[in-house]
Amino acid sequence: MRTHTSTDSHDAHIPRRAIFDDRYGEGAFDRLLKLLGQPCLSFAAIGDQFGVTRERVRQWQQEWFPDTPTGLQRRRLCASYREKRRLLLDPLFREFHRHARCSFGAERIHPVRSRRGYRTREVRIDDVVIALRDATAPSLRYRGRADFIYFRLPGGEFLFVAAGAPVSANHPRNTFAALDAPVAAAGDAFTVKEQSL
Repeated sequence: MRTHTSTDSHDAHIPRRAIFDDRYGEGAFDRLLKLLGQPCLSFAAIGDQFGVTRERVRQWQQEWFPDTPTGLQRRRLCASYREKRRLLLDPLFREFHRHARCSFGAERIHPVRSRRGYRTREVRIDDVVIALRDATAPSLRYRGRADFIYFRLPGGEFLFVAAGAPVSANHPRNTFAALDAPVAAAGDAFTVKEQSL
């Protein structure tokens, strides 16, 4: 009795791929798969590239690539991607993302949802909530429920501190080492004063 292997599903696409490429041109099957992986591209737009209807693309997706997002899932993913791109237009969020991505990788950085999209002044690294603040702002007082605070400093530098921790002029800069220290109890209201910055 032959057992199913991961190459079996790939082999199953070979006759399909040859027929599809014969009909729609060399590399058409791979192009279709790539297009289905772009949620902001509608089935109708994909169909236009192959001269078929939206319904035909939906049938291809269901029959050949059932693991790729459906029409409704694609619209939701697209809305989420657009929101995340909007976040990166915010200078403070973009600066935090640039610094954090170097230390943690983009896959560990998660936007925080609000009723109207994603918050530009809060973000998560794994399950830790981080408030984003600009150290050049007139008020550096923070009262909230974040575990840590990221302060953007002039000259592309930053401070990263546990919420409620004292901050001095010689506090280490440009490091997320504070994440290695114990986190204050969740649910506390924190106050951080940074007059010495």
